[in-house]
Order: sequence, then structure tokens, then C-alpha cells
Amino acid sequence: MDSKAQKLQSCLAAFCSMPDAGILIHYRSRDSRLSFDERLTITRCIDQAFSPVFLEMRAESAALSESDLIYCALHAAGFSPIVISDCLSISKDSLRMRKIRVREKLSASWCAILFPEQETATATKGATKSATGKCDDNVAQHISGPTSPSILLQQNQSKSKVMETKSVSFGGAIRLGFKNMFKFSGRASRSEFWYFILFYAIVLNVLAFLVPFVIRLLPHLGV
Repeated sequence: MDSKAQKLQSCLAAFCSMPDAGILIHYRSRDSRLSFDERLTITRCIDQAFSPVFLEMRAESAALSESDLIYCALHAAGFSPIVISDCLSISKDSLRMRKIRVREKLSASWCAILFPEQETATATKGATKSATGKCDDNVAQHISGPTSPSILLQQNQSKSKVMETKSVSFGGAIRLGFKNMFKFSGRASRSEFWYFILFYAIVLNVLAFLVPFVIRLLPHLGV
């Protein structure tokens, strides 16, 4: 049991050290689901990182399919059902059925490691992280490390997420629009964006009304 848990822990560490694993960490700040290419990337990373565990699990439970193994890896990494169902491209109801079938296929030792029978919210909060602990924090630490190539991406996403919750007035949106006109990085909040679009539409309509009137008036002004 201990050797299996240690092997799973080393596989989790290998997966968390992969930069592509950050796709799942940034999942909460996304407006859309994972793309087909992103699912392939995640699956490839899981196959590479968890191959020693997958070989041992299949040796004991030959009925496990490829998607069953991917589910086990994502569950062991501590990702939420929403993330797992999107990675596997299945519904939440299908995910619940997948969990039941996987537990029936797994050997008793692996089932005890991946699906502990006694799990409570209090124990989870107070206990230290084990081999089946949350992978989100580990990957986040790797992504935010000083030598990580994707540190700027995480910082920009964190700033943009905070900015999206900040509401501005109509006048404030106009001021910010002209102030940030030549800035090509970062993101505006929804209120700032749509208020400036409204201002732009008003200006266009006013110009569309005034320009023909001024053109007709020019001959009478001797211009």
C-alpha cells in the first residue's frame, strides 16, 4: 500500500511540474470550455506522468479503459467534477456513473488509495496533503515560480479576473477609454467596455446627423 501511494505521489509531482497542467489551473477564469486540442494536451501529459501507475493498475484490473485511467488521475489530483467532466467531455451524471464503474473495476488496494471511504470536509481541511491531495496548489506554485515561463500569464489572468468584478460609471468608462487607448495589454471590465461602446455609438449617430446639416449650411455661410 505504501509503495503504491509513494508511486502515485511521484506521478502527481511529475504531472504538476508540467507547464501544460496549468490549463486546468486557469479553468475557473475561462469563459468557455476546453478545446479539443487542450483535451488532447492534458491527456498526453497525464499518460506521460502517470504511466508507471497506469501499468500497475491495469496489471491488477485489466478491465480499466483509457478514459477510466484518465479519470483516476484527475480524481487523484483533486480536480473538481466540473473540470474532470470537461476533460473527459462527459456530463456530470455520466461522471457519477463513471466513478461507480471505476470503483467496481479497481483492486481493493487502489480503491482504498484513490477513494477513501471516510472523507469529511473537516478532516480534509485539517489534514496535511497526502498522495491523493490537491494538485491545484502544487501546479499553482510551479506556475508562479520565479523561473516559470508562464508566470506573466497567471498574473495577467489574476489581474483581469479582479478587474472584471470592478464596475465603473459611464463617465469613468469614457475617461478610461481615452486614457488606455494605446495600451494593448490587459483587459477592461465589462461595464467599462460596454459603456465606451455606447459612447462610441452615440458619437457616431450625432456625427451622422450633424455632418449633412453642416454641409448644406456651408454655401449659405460663404464657405
